[in-house]
Amino acid sequence: MLKPLIAAILLVIALPITAEEVERRQAPGAEAMVYDAIFMRPLTLLGTAIGTAAFIGTLPISIVGGNVGDAAESFVMQPARSTFTRCLGCSSPAGTPSGM
Repeated sequence: MLKPLIAAILLVIALPITAEEVERRQAPGAEAMVYDAIFMRPLTLLGTAIGTAAFIGTLPISIVGGNVGDAAESFVMQPARSTFTRCLGCSSPAGTPSGM
């Protein structure tokens, strides 16, 4: 009685992980590319500009605190990577769909 229950629990836990792996390997569809080009890229470009302004505004504090690199990564580099190096329609920040 206990073995089928454990197997069912493991199956329920493993299915989302498997679905995520399959989703990551697929190239983005046309709808995802259009949505990315029309809505997300302009928003991430705006986020990059706002992050750059915030980085410059907080630069004196970052210098005193010794975390200029961390601030640059958070405010500027992450939004810039999402805007300029991520493939069109991809949701992963690596730039290309995994497994391709």
